Amino acid sequence: MNSFNNIASEVKICMGQIKTVSGDLEGNTQRILKAIEQSVKEKADILVLPELAITGYNCGMLFNQQKFIDYNLKFLHKIIAPSVPENLVVIVGFVDCIGKKFDGNPNIQNSLAVIQDGYVVGKYAKILLANGGHHDDTHYFTPGEHAVVTKVRIRGLDINIGTVICEDFWSSDHERNIVKESIQNGAEVIIAINQSFFYYQKQIIRQNICRKHAQENNVYFISCNNVGVGDISKNFMVYDGGSMIINTQGIPIYESKRFLEQVETVQMNQWKGQYTYSCDKFEDIFNALVYAQKEIFKDLGFKKAIVAVSGGLDSSVTLPIVVEAMKAENVYAISMPSKYNSDLTKSNAQKLCDALGVKLYWIPLNAIQDNFIDIFKYTFKEEPSLLNISTFDAVSRTVAGIASSQHLKAGLVSTSNHTETVLNWFSWHDISTAAVYAPLADMTKVEVFQMAKYINEKFSKEIIPVNLFDGTTEPGPELADATHAKWNYFVVSGICSMLIRGRMDVQQIIQAYLNRELMTDFFPVDPKGKTIYDLIPTVEEFEKWAWICFERQKQSVYKAAQAAPPLIISPLSRGFSNRETIINYYTGQYTLNQKELV
Repeated sequence: MNSFNNIASEVKICMGQIKTVSGDLEGNTQRILKAIEQSVKEKADILVLPELAITGYNCGMLFNQQKFIDYNLKFLHKIIAPSVPENLVVIVGFVDCIGKKFDGNPNIQNSLAVIQDGYVVGKYAKILLANGGHHDDTHYFTPGEHAVVTKVRIRGLDINIGTVICEDFWSSDHERNIVKESIQNGAEVIIAINQSFFYYQKQIIRQNICRKHAQENNVYFISCNNVGVGDISKNFMVYDGGSMIINTQGIPIYESKRFLEQVETVQMNQWKGQYTYSCDKFEDIFNALVYAQKEIFKDLGFKKAIVAVSGGLDSSVTLPIVVEAMKAENVYAISMPSKYNSDLTKSNAQKLCDALGVKLYWIPLNAIQDNFIDIFKYTFKEEPSLLNISTFDAVSRTVAGIASSQHLKAGLVSTSNHTETVLNWFSWHDISTAAVYAPLADMTKVEVFQMAKYINEKFSKEIIPVNLFDGTTEPGPELADATHAKWNYFVVSGICSMLIRGRMDVQQIIQAYLNRELMTDFFPVDPKGKTIYDLIPTVEEFEKWAWICFERQKQSVYKAAQAAPPLIISPLSRGFSNRETIINYYTGQYTLNQKELV
């Protein structure tokens, strides 16, 4: 007999979808205390808070510092626990310490505390440590061993609650099923706490996993996620909320809003909101980009932003996102044309800023470019190459951009995209990569085309000049040695995605082409309705481009590693996820001829 199911319709859950900030022990604790205060006021029975709610998740080396761990424990036992009354159960994530490792660092576990009547009445340590993609749990945490059930008092009844932490309930990725083990140990309800980062359409995946656990085990499944942003030095990530309650039939009966700090008390089976049963890819990404811009700049102390606007596609997509996050009066644009920039792109830049109500500053490069050429000829007794001039232009824009950023007291936002960084199609420390962070750097060039169209449709007007994404204007950097791109982005973007997001080798990619199994998400039709097989009708041509992308990807790593950190919007991205190496002699194929090797 399941006692919780019998009283579920009466139980009030407070979903504490709070923002957590890395290392902000005091601030995070204040947010926890406010959630407890609200739960008491609204007579909730259970308050659920996120994983590592006291410390934050992306704390890096702080997890190796004993003082940091000790403070987190003191906040739990001396501040948080005493504030919990007898008629409230609180589940909150913290870092537990179980001794010292052989190297002297604290031996810690990613844990949760079950609190009632002023005391921690139960603890659980995460068993299935996340270590793929952007995760690095095993570097810091020691896994727990056993599924734990804690007895608490709810509405006069003893209830056995099973608790799991994030990766623990992604059972299809592991041999163990911690939810099932908790049920076998007597759990009558499952409560999951998370710091689950965003990637596009992940909310549907989360929901399906929770629904499956609830339905298979005939239990209510309560899952709390956090909101906010975090970083692992080489990447920024977004935490998008979307906390949920699933009933015993696997039907969602509550979902918190996405990208919003929300502490809300709901009575089970009486919520009247909307569930996310489907999600448009570009709506999902746009909301994440806007929220990330707002939160990253807030956490880093920037009140204003500046975007280098060329009149090309990438900066034209970046600027409306920044404006939506920070409002036009807090955003500046600068444009730094040389004699190689066309009247069309300069006109595009002005039209974009006019449509958004953003002040555009013009910083022409012609005079300093001419001065550079004269100094180069004087120094080296020869004319600079077109590549020399292009490099000077690109990096001069960085110097002007950083100086403008300092003058206007505004954080510089990168405009680089995934495809061009993978293809090494950027100058070292150019204006597109030297910035606070890179919001579009995990979006392929084709996804940027699609995002441009989405933005105009969303706001029902031409914010981004249509010529940039309807196929009438050929994209290109407008530099001395490269007026236009060297490739068709509807070909190379997909190949770059397969290399990085798919972690596929060249021969797998070529075989997928032969089998006509290339993913439409990576290879959508172009503006003229042509598929990848229309654009590249022969395997020989596709193979040529696959090898070009492979070689250029290897060459790009040393520059990409020093560029502004990308914002993650896909399951696997450049940076921490893939850990590409600067030195890489792998050729992708070998003949294995013994005589040649000898």
